[in-house]
Amino acid sequence: MFELDAVSISTTERSSGGLWLSEVIATVGLLLVIHGCVRTGRAPAVPFAVGAWIGGAYWFTSSTSFAIPAVAIARTLSDSFAGIEPSSVPMFIVMQLLGGLLAFGLIRFLFPHDQSEVGQAWRRTRYVRNDFADVSSTPGGQQGVGARRAPVP
Repeated sequence: MFELDAVSISTTERSSGGLWLSEVIATVGLLLVIHGCVRTGRAPAVPFAVGAWIGGAYWFTSSTSFAIPAVAIARTLSDSFAGIEPSSVPMFIVMQLLGGLLAFGLIRFLFPHDQSEVGQAWRRTRYVRNDFADVSSTPGGQQGVGARRAPVP
């Protein structure tokens, strides 16, 4: 498409503290986006959120957001502005692992319970709160406000 070989080893050296820091940020952000969607009950939005994050991080991080080791390794196979020299990859992977550890801590702090645990606790509280309410019904046979509710599984 760009008159380049399909596979060519990259010669773009990427080796500096700023690039490594931006790789940590890209990885932390990616994992927070994924777990934020899943843990708040928005799992179907993950593909769109990941695409938006990677697209944005490509422009706002100096490393152009490799974010996961598979991408870093794959980008050694294209000699373009987005490529990475194979000798630069090991430090990027170390920074991605560091970002993964930081993200793990942040996820545990920001999302201490996943959505299913929160939903189960809410259902139990709702049942207990209404367990001893008066049973009343309207002329149409519907239960009114304060009616006893069946337990939610």
